[in-house]
Amino acid sequence: MTDARTAEEQFYSRYSWCLNPALPVGDLLHRFQEEVQGYEELAGWQREESKANLYLFACAIACTVDDYFALHWLNVSPLANRFPQFRGPIAAAQVLMNVSRTIIGIADHTAWNWRRRWEVCVARACTLLLSDALSERDCFEDLRTVASELVPARLPNSLLKRRMRVPEAFRCQDMAHQDIIALIERFCAFCPPPDQPTVIVGLRTAGAYFAPLMAEYLKMRHWPQVSCFSIRPKNGVTGWEKQQLRGAAKQGARVLVVDDYPSTGGTIRMALGILERFAIGPERTVVLAPTHPTQPNWIQLAEIDDRIRVFTMNARDLHKTVLLAPNVVESLCKEYYAPDGCEEARVLQDQSLDELNAELARHSKDGHHVREKRVFALQLSGADGEKATKKVVFKSVGWGWLGYHA
Repeated sequence: MTDARTAEEQFYSRYSWCLNPALPVGDLLHRFQEEVQGYEELAGWQREESKANLYLFACAIACTVDDYFALHWLNVSPLANRFPQFRGPIAAAQVLMNVSRTIIGIADHTAWNWRRRWEVCVARACTLLLSDALSERDCFEDLRTVASELVPARLPNSLLKRRMRVPEAFRCQDMAHQDIIALIERFCAFCPPPDQPTVIVGLRTAGAYFAPLMAEYLKMRHWPQVSCFSIRPKNGVTGWEKQQLRGAAKQGARVLVVDDYPSTGGTIRMALGILERFAIGPERTVVLAPTHPTQPNWIQLAEIDDRIRVFTMNARDLHKTVLLAPNVVESLCKEYYAPDGCEEARVLQDQSLDELNAELARHSKDGHHVREKRVFALQLSGADGEKATKKVVFKSVGWGWLGYHA
């Protein structure tokens, strides 16, 4: 049986390319296909990693292609704040530029239709991530079938060269896909399935990853009429996104706005303003986003209407924080140090480390980029009765292939 360290070395050696995470669409498709081809050879934790990677690849492709079609030649709208007397002409110029870019962007109808079909691939990757042992095989076969049709498609070179924006939630923050599921579970605990449709609007970049996973979670729990899409509020909304918003308003849908850690609250405030312009009122709007120790007052900063329900979670509830419970650490270290003769690992009380960990916890308030870190004193016991003490640092480094650079 391969020990934990050797198994890790064999697995992560396949990902030397991931030192640069900002891949272009062409590379994302290639790596996605590699992951599909290697999936069935994996088992245990490696297969769970592969599930997460397929999800991250599928969403990265969708997010990047959406940005490609939404690309503006030039965003002159900020000039209106500096020169308010020219607000009208500036707005007209921006509309003209956006229309021109949209026409050029969707001139290749094959690529546009491909993006709409890729939504199925994203949904299948999310379903695989949510699957249990009984349904996993069928979910993977569905994903492989869809991918075999879409990955080889001919796409414009300009699209294939378009580089992804790195989702900070999974790269430089401590979130995992389990936290997205935990957020939507909190929403479901207080909001039963409605009679009207549910539309999940993700705020790109992170929201493009959150929204489809939440949508598939609701569908698997038999919520009726669930759909999702993403927008980038700072860039306005495209013609297609406007169409989705008009449809949500016409259907009287409940709209869920989802994003990663808010900082100033500005992006959520802009998103809610967009919804209002499309006659989606606060009584039909819900906001789901985690709360970072750096900015615990983001709800007030975002000026969220009291009629809007907000669901959040704190850092202490994150999946990675739960993994730092002493019993979990003992189990992990027992397996990891087994090649050294360890048969038992026990977390020891250490006042100096308690003080150090308290200082690390205070440091987490210094910015959204600060990773979760914890130090443990461990007593390792062998079959011969020999005992050794080690101090081990645990540090968050990202999620899935977005963390393999470490």
